[in-house]
Amino acid sequence: MKALFLTAVLATMHIGANAQITLINSPVSVSLRGLDVLNDSVWWVSGRNNTVAKTEDSGRSWTIFTVGDSSLKTDFRDIEVLNNQEVVVMGITRPAVIYKTTTAGKQWSKVFADPDTNVFIDAMAFWPNGKGVCLADPIHGKWPLLVTNDRGANWSFKKESSWPEASAGEAAFAAGGMVIRTFGEREAVFVTGGQGMSRLHYSK
Repeated sequence: MKALFLTAVLATMHIGANAQITLINSPVSVSLRGLDVLNDSVWWVSGRNNTVAKTEDSGRSWTIFTVGDSSLKTDFRDIEVLNNQEVVVMGITRPAVIYKTTTAGKQWSKVFADPDTNVFIDAMAFWPNGKGVCLADPIHGKWPLLVTNDRGANWSFKKESSWPEASAGEAAFAAGGMVIRTFGEREAVFVTGGQGMSRLHYSK
């Protein structure tokens, strides 16, 4: 099996500079790109072919979930762990889709699906109050934003007039789930790259 390189886990847990990085065998054979950590023991990952996985013992054993319609081969590139029961996972395109569990993975509900196959969502993030935001690749020269006010149970696009302007050739990095972050009670920032440029977009 592929090795799951948990550098991001170690960084998320704020382990000291003298700690050693450990390679852990992946619980699945598909590519994994989404990662979030609840605590030292409980980690969630997500990836191709509708795959979500959870460990509760620091990677020694895993529970594997197939979320949604497996015939669509959804690529879940971002996952957000809100608490020990609530987890939200994001599929990037065709269709762009978001699922949520309130039962630690036992049941999943589709909370967003966009019929426009051109929509390609990149990353999502939440504030402590349960509000969240999701960034998509530019459409009509602007960055589409999805928002939720109820811990990811419902999502909708903000009005197009409020979307940030995108420069020609500007793009988010490979829908890796790491390009947008929230902080404070309402601030958010996302970073972009593209053809000879990189920008930071900040909102409060």
